Amino acid sequence: MIISVTNLKGGVGKSTLAQNLAVYLTQKGRKLCIADTDVEQQTSVKWGSVRAEIEDVNVPEIPVYQINPDTISDQILNKLGKNYDLVIIDGTPALTELTTRIIIMSDLVVTPILASATDVWALETFLKRFEEARITKEAMGGKVELFVVLNKYNERTNLDREIGETIGEMGINLLASKISTRVAYKEATVQGLGIMELKDKNAQGEIESLATEIEKLL
Repeated sequence: MIISVTNLKGGVGKSTLAQNLAVYLTQKGRKLCIADTDVEQQTSVKWGSVRAEIEDVNVPEIPVYQINPDTISDQILNKLGKNYDLVIIDGTPALTELTTRIIIMSDLVVTPILASATDVWALETFLKRFEEARITKEAMGGKVELFVVLNKYNERTNLDREIGETIGEMGINLLASKISTRVAYKEATVQGLGIMELKDKNAQGEIESLATEIEKLL
């Protein structure tokens, strides 16, 4: 099973969500890894390196692999896919052939976006690429679904609520769970941890809600 967390824009929280989903699902007994496809930022690779140095039996190992874009299909499908029950792809923020290949390889695509007009515009472009890839995968006998999650969301502002409503009216699968702006997410990344390993109960509730929704989809 392959889940990709991807979007065309940078700074929307792809790596943060990928890392926190990985921690939560690992705690639930999933044998998984993260495949980092962003060769420039390598955010999840760096997070994984910090995590690997933690000497705590309560912090389970989560392998993170840097993926070569030129051999991504072989690395994920033939190697990682055979050794793990679940592969979480931390996608690269670019409208390239790599994006199409990531979508085609995936069983489920989770796209985090911020509540802003620029994110909605970028989402419209991404949807076109997704639809092309979905048709290609179906022609190959496979299936892939797309779900959007609102990240760094503030329900107290009219703009955030209006953007959320706009996305819902676009006929897109919008997850009910929303992720707020919290310092705890930044702290977890720096420490090589997931929110479920810190003490922020509100943030834990958000990740648990999101991961539970995604588990049901799987």
